Amino acid sequence: IRYIVNELDGSNFGLITFDNRSSIIAPYTQDTKAILSDLFTINMPDHLVAEGTGMSTPIRDMESLLVSSDRKENRRTVLFILTDGEITNGEEMPDYSSLSSLVDSGAVLGYGTENGGRMTTSYGSRLIDPETYDDAVSMIDEDNLKKMAEDLGIDYIHMDRQDRLSGILTRIKSESILISEEKNGIELYDDLYQYYTYPLLVLIALTIILFVLRQRQEVM
Repeated sequence: IRYIVNELDGSNFGLITFDNRSSIIAPYTQDTKAILSDLFTINMPDHLVAEGTGMSTPIRDMESLLVSSDRKENRRTVLFILTDGEITNGEEMPDYSSLSSLVDSGAVLGYGTENGGRMTTSYGSRLIDPETYDDAVSMIDEDNLKKMAEDLGIDYIHMDRQDRLSGILTRIKSESILISEEKNGIELYDDLYQYYTYPLLVLIALTIILFVLRQRQEVM
């Protein structure tokens, strides 16, 4: 998240997190320090009240912010979703295709491994699976992640290294431009997105990022 925010400095950012429920933490701000500070407000729910996570939980908040950004003229909406894709509340994997018309590009960033990682309580102690009495384990579900990416018409990237993002971030920046000055009624453009953008960055906990950049073809 820090890497993406720093690479797209100058964009407008918003933050959505979800566990049992979805919450819009910070919609629409260019204050990257505030966004990065908001990351520290993301906490796991107490294991005594946690009900598991489903991939349908953030859809309504995502749609709200995507629709809002879509209303902006000459904007390009790029969506990043950061999650392991694992559904633990018994729901089926939802269909995200209803949001695809609101998204121009982006990626689903998948975290975790097939072997899984041992989970802990919010106090840092071992979390025991009440059915098996073994250590509770969180595992990546790449089938869900790939379906989500396919529904939205964006890329899927297994995030085992930060540099896997470099290609898509370079592409995003190359597709955005800056109106540097206007002289005699003629607009002059620079390929520097960060000085004139209206992105929306949504980070979903584990998380969703969304941002809106000015579309090259609509302004040339």
